[in-house]
Amino acid sequence: MGCPELFSVHGGMGSGLLRKPENALNILKELVDNIKVPISCKIRILPTISETLEFIKKMQSAGIQHLSIHARTREEMSRGFAHWSVIDEAKKDPEITIPINANGDCFCCKDAIEIKKYTN
Repeated sequence: MGCPELFSVHGGMGSGLLRKPENALNILKELVDNIKVPISCKIRILPTISETLEFIKKMQSAGIQHLSIHARTREEMSRGFAHWSVIDEAKKDPEITIPINANGDCFCCKDAIEIKKYTN
């Protein structure tokens, strides 16, 4: 659910699934129920932190084991700075219990250290 490219979004795939959380949830449930390896997913952030947190909780309810967050909206593509604060908020939310991986603006080891420091 991270790909923001037009062909993907218009086909109902990639970050297009962020607009259809029930479809995303159903896909993840099918995977969790039918594949014997841990299932993870990658998302982009939604327009507000609260929308993003609710989306994460819904995906977590499918039984996924891990989540990566590309800390930009679909519309931002890869422009501008990643919103690491959203990742920090997700990690602080007591209802979100799965591991979360930060994605976005990590180009070297120094960046990785800064992201880890900022998002805990």
